[in-house]
Amino acid sequence: MKAFAELSIKRKLILITMLTNIVALLVVSAFFATYQVKSLREARARHFGVLAHIVGINTIVALSTDDKDSAKQILTAFHAQSDVTAAVLYNKYGDVFAQYRREDVNIFSLPAMPDTGYHLSSNHVGWFEEILDHSNKQRIGTLYIQSDLEGFNQLVKEYAGIIGVGLLISLLLAWLLSAKLHTMIFRPLLLMVKTADAVTQKSDYRIRVQRYGNDELGTLVDAFNKMLVQIQNRDEKWAQDQAHLEEQVRLRTAQLADIHSDLEEKVEHLQKAIETAGVKRERMEDTKTQMSTDLAKEHPLRILLAEDNLTNQKVAVLLLKRLGYSTDIVENGVEAVEAVVRQPYDVILMDVQMPEMDGIEATKRIRQCHFPVNSCYIMAMTAHATSVYKNKCLEAGMDGYITKPVRPNELMDALIRAFQHKSVIEHQSSMSHEQPLENQNTISLEVQETENSSPKTELIPAPYNSIESEALLVQLRTALYELAGEDEPEIVNELIKIYLSSSAELTTNLPAAIAEQNPAKLEQAAQSLKSHSASLGATTLAELCGQLEQQGRAGNTSDAVETVQRVLSEYALVSHQLSFIKHSTIQETKKVIPVNSPPITEETENLAWLVQEIKNTLTDFLGEEPEIIHDLVQTYRADAKKLINDLSEATAQSDANTLAQVAHSLKSSSAHLGAHQLASLSFNLEKQGQTGDLTDASAQLAQIEVEFSLVDIALERVCGSLNEIMLEPLMTKVAPVTVEPTHSVAYTNTAGKNVQ
Repeated sequence: MKAFAELSIKRKLILITMLTNIVALLVVSAFFATYQVKSLREARARHFGVLAHIVGINTIVALSTDDKDSAKQILTAFHAQSDVTAAVLYNKYGDVFAQYRREDVNIFSLPAMPDTGYHLSSNHVGWFEEILDHSNKQRIGTLYIQSDLEGFNQLVKEYAGIIGVGLLISLLLAWLLSAKLHTMIFRPLLLMVKTADAVTQKSDYRIRVQRYGNDELGTLVDAFNKMLVQIQNRDEKWAQDQAHLEEQVRLRTAQLADIHSDLEEKVEHLQKAIETAGVKRERMEDTKTQMSTDLAKEHPLRILLAEDNLTNQKVAVLLLKRLGYSTDIVENGVEAVEAVVRQPYDVILMDVQMPEMDGIEATKRIRQCHFPVNSCYIMAMTAHATSVYKNKCLEAGMDGYITKPVRPNELMDALIRAFQHKSVIEHQSSMSHEQPLENQNTISLEVQETENSSPKTELIPAPYNSIESEALLVQLRTALYELAGEDEPEIVNELIKIYLSSSAELTTNLPAAIAEQNPAKLEQAAQSLKSHSASLGATTLAELCGQLEQQGRAGNTSDAVETVQRVLSEYALVSHQLSFIKHSTIQETKKVIPVNSPPITEETENLAWLVQEIKNTLTDFLGEEPEIIHDLVQTYRADAKKLINDLSEATAQSDANTLAQVAHSLKSSSAHLGAHQLASLSFNLEKQGQTGDLTDASAQLAQIEVEFSLVDIALERVCGSLNEIMLEPLMTKVAPVTVEPTHSVAYTNTAGKNVQ
């Protein structure tokens, strides 16, 4: 095949044509030769059959009279048949009656017993003919005739010669025709080759190939010419663009020369300002979440909060405080009715699901009271967002509806509507408000952080190993900062502390309810955990708790086992992220500045590029926070080393599935840190695992190990450079500076007394 591939197209076409003709002619010749040999054998058999029949008739009298001399005389007639080598006449008993042998036949083996028909051997053919008595049709003898195959073989040779001559003549004609006709095929190809050589040597793309037909070769020629036209047009456009670019560069260079000195002065001035002030990137606040504290002055309202969940109470109090309102708090529907009877309120923020009496029943009881108690504006607060549930709340007598988690803008709009409702009621009625009663029930809510409490200085590393966990971290931070503000880390920590303490018991009740087959307990625990989680932005956990709540309401505890496992798994992630946020906010109030920074060694160009790429990726995602980035880097390095070890084991064991999964994990984590080359190599190895072709897996793994060693060095230098950036504004300090939190936040709530 290699020799055939190196032949010219002309010779290939001729060779293919000749080979096809040879095969076809040989098959046809073999067919006709076989048929002719068969026909000759049958003709020869018929000839000897007729000859034996005639001689046999002539020997009937001799056999009947037992005249052997007469029989021998009759057999001598075979002298006229030169191809007959011997003849034997048997009587009816199978004994030799008479025989004939050609003069040149010295050795002749008589058949032992007479047979019928004919037989063919390698050098002769024999024929047996029975001799019958015409009177009674009884066999009186048998005639055997033997002939050589010289005549038969001569005919076969003559026929083979004729076939061979015809085959040679056919091949000669085929070769002449193919050599002439194949020019029509390879001539356009040769012209294209010559044109390509001319274009390459002269760089002249104006040359074109002549077209000779409308077949596929003509189409190929047209495509080749179109390609040359496109290249020619591209070169002409490039020449024009280059001339235009040179002119633009000349003009732009003159402009840059004029402003270069001014730009250097501005950059130098800005750099000095940054170094002097020790500027550090501040977090940007979302202006959409800012709420005016003048709302309470413009729209004064007396507010009652009916909520059994401590976390939700704290969230609502913080939101109302940021709006300038104070509020009274009750924990169930019974206390809500009692509080309204004792003192009129303009607005009641009513949780729908509460112990002892739910919000819907409490609303009905309040609406059954006499005016002016029933004129208050009741706003439902629940995690159920369906239209059916909303209608159920409105039918019970509620005036509005807010879904949990409560958002500041929604709460602000609801309070404005409540004030408008109050204005209408005051305009229509001249009744005075009743004074609040004394000796009211109290509920104490204390969440404090003492001054001597020492927060941990070590950050809990957040699980950055997946996009989902990172999104959850951002989601939780957004919700907490929206509730308490980014400048209130103590309040954020207080909210997290309340959530973790209250939800710990709820997560214990979930598997206990499954074990006890108690759907009511399962529903209550899931509903409370859903409300807790939704308030802090853990929407996925809230959705899972909603599913679990529905299963508990339906009394289906057997199918809730898997849902409980998913809830506990998601809760573990949420609690871990909240712990990270809590300790990171504490760390922001306590900064310990190290004295020494790691030295930066000289880097190669590729390593320097990798360091810059990873640094840009991390700072864009996390900001210049050395502690957080250091924790993330350490987590990645430990995880990546384990993954590479797993890749080595999977490659050694030829485990394609494991190889694909581990390579995918390494690809995802590396790309997230900006190690794109390592991610690309991991992607290639992942594809090999998916296809099951591990031929180059070892070589690919070796490249990954080399690239990871560079990434490892780059990560070390990124951490070192970030530490230096943190130290630059404070290099004039002699000793480390520690800033400790000096105050705590406490909230005390009493039903009937305002909580500020």
